[in-house]
Amino acid sequence: MASILLTIHIIVAICLVVSVLLQKSEGGLGGLGGGMSNVMSSQSGNNFITKLTLYLATGFIITSLSLAIVSGNSNKDSIIDSDIINDIKEKDVPTVPLAE
Repeated sequence: MASILLTIHIIVAICLVVSVLLQKSEGGLGGLGGGMSNVMSSQSGNNFITKLTLYLATGFIITSLSLAIVSGNSNKDSIIDSDIINDIKEKDVPTVPLAE
């Protein structure tokens, strides 16, 4: 389940970055696609990309929360608990003789 969510999350994140970069620049340093005004010069093109960005951002938040919930509910120990601590316990640790 987590791998499917992670795959969807990565696809949504890449699409979100592309949609933000395709938006028309309002000035300043934003948007690399500002020079593409002749391709999408109509207002409807900007509305479509704005709505697409909104939906992708919502999907990004939902997949982020879903990944957090799925990984939080897993019963797996962390790498520190399972590997490092068990390796320390399994090693022959010399015992110190007790004073009598």
